[in-house]
Amino acid sequence: MSRLEKGAAAIDESRIKRLMLEDADFSNYLNERDDAEHTQLKSPDLFIDDVLDYFATGGALKGDRCGFEKLDRVFRFGEGQFSIWQGINGHGKSLVLGQIFQHFMIDHKVCIISPEMTPVHLIARMVKQCFKEHMPAPEKIEAWCKKATGKLYIYDFQNAVTEDKLMSLIFYATEKLGIKHILIDSLMKIQDIDEDAYNKQKLFAAKLANVARHTGCHIHLVAHSRKGASEDDPPNKMSVLGSSSIVNLCDNLFTVWRNKAKQNLDPALMTEDEHRDFDAQIIVQKNRHGDWEGIVGLYFDPVTQLYREQL
Repeated sequence: MSRLEKGAAAIDESRIKRLMLEDADFSNYLNERDDAEHTQLKSPDLFIDDVLDYFATGGALKGDRCGFEKLDRVFRFGEGQFSIWQGINGHGKSLVLGQIFQHFMIDHKVCIISPEMTPVHLIARMVKQCFKEHMPAPEKIEAWCKKATGKLYIYDFQNAVTEDKLMSLIFYATEKLGIKHILIDSLMKIQDIDEDAYNKQKLFAAKLANVARHTGCHIHLVAHSRKGASEDDPPNKMSVLGSSSIVNLCDNLFTVWRNKAKQNLDPALMTEDEHRDFDAQIIVQKNRHGDWEGIVGLYFDPVTQLYREQL
């Protein structure tokens, strides 16, 4: 390079530095350049092994099964994810989740935080579902409780819980007890987050999503649906009561819907087609890490409170 070219290059370099230093964003970078956040810029070659492992282990179908075969064929509950379960009051959100959590308990420890329900009533429903009986024998109840010990942890507190207390519970459950699935039932029982406090709801959902990713636990949050004209149509993505941001922040959105029109019919007068109509649906309305969204039809036995895939 000639002396003239070197001089021109030096002038250009000086001009570039001066222009960059005058830029406010660059100044912020210089002030914060020791912050670890700047080390998160990475190139694709660093992820080769992880991407290979992603496909080798099932891709989007890597994660826990829920026990409903129709859903397990197309969806899995992955580590570090945050799911919202919405539904109209009385449509069986908690019942479905109780059944799903029993399936999670086969391989994992789980925790249920449900200030709306006592541990006795919660366990009673799960025992009914397990044995498919309305009044299980005492020895079956004892056997279930003993088998669930060390697998199921229930927060015994029937009142609204504060956000700080809840976060402490989640970290303790995951870090000290090794819990992999946590159910929070429901958003309306968080004491310091009002129904119309949309910004607080957004921040709370963001915290749950971050905690899930940090701990590797799958967090399930029950949310109510806005009241519509009737119960005949399932709620949609826009129906979650509260801030629209909580749906944007979650990884998965499920809607649980009960076919109330069929429920109100006299079974003795039903046609064959009406008998075959599903009693309930689990609708996957958001699946951030997978390819499938759709409906899984279920049949419901009110005596045992059990959901089945076949009549």
